[in-house]
Amino acid sequence: MRYLNLANSGKIYNYKIADCVYRSDLEVQELEYSIQALSFAENQTPNKLSRQIIESATIYSDDYTPVGENYYNIQVSYARNSYQLTVNQSTYFINQKSISSQNQEIDKTILLGPALCLNLAMNNVFCLHSSAFKIKETTFVLMAESGTGKSTIARYFHQQKNSCRIADDILPLKVVKGEVILFPQFPQLKLSSDEQYHGENLTGRIVLLFANKNSESVSLTKLQTFDAAKNLIKHTVASRLFSQQELANHMDFCHKVASDLPAFQLTYPHQENSLKQLSELLNEQA
Repeated sequence: MRYLNLANSGKIYNYKIADCVYRSDLEVQELEYSIQALSFAENQTPNKLSRQIIESATIYSDDYTPVGENYYNIQVSYARNSYQLTVNQSTYFINQKSISSQNQEIDKTILLGPALCLNLAMNNVFCLHSSAFKIKETTFVLMAESGTGKSTIARYFHQQKNSCRIADDILPLKVVKGEVILFPQFPQLKLSSDEQYHGENLTGRIVLLFANKNSESVSLTKLQTFDAAKNLIKHTVASRLFSQQELANHMDFCHKVASDLPAFQLTYPHQENSLKQLSELLNEQA
């Protein structure tokens, strides 16, 4: 159990996110599809996280950081195994068990973006900026720059026979006892509640795809472990905000995932029939 101490509302909402149930005192509409239980907070013992500003080292500062479709002034400080995330005029306090804030209004893009990703990283769960879809019994994790077509490709496969969309934009992963586990229970903010994936955690055959568009043809090129690891580092959400401890854990995570999973460089043209060609190619890998 982890905690979202945000509103002191007198109610408790339990949400399944990635690898854990989060007990929240704030109703988060973006998580309604994953609600586990709702009860009044009577006889509950809330987790306490100090909101006192402590002397800490600034590890990140930028007044024009992209998050979602907007840009924010973000500063991150770290001390005593805790983060202090300041976004514009709002501050979030994050440790391994909790995300806490006294802000009058909660920006859900920040809460469900960098704040949550930092908390997950402290628990060795790392979020990839990716879409994902399943063909038969194989899950494909597709990473690419924004605007390259991750969501379009995932939506296309969701409409095909023997396929379904797992994630639209962010996918949490963890290595447990040498096995890579995908946690699809994560808010995909661009999808409606009924479009969210409601299945269980995913293991089994997983294939990594790193995509870029070209003007020629659809192709897959096998990547070596080193190149796959570099791409995983590049496509991990909020990694620039990590402390030295999370950076070390993240490097180890990327190496293990790249060593264990097949990875391909995918190229495809922006043409009408390219998705059909891609489907034929990936079905051969499924």
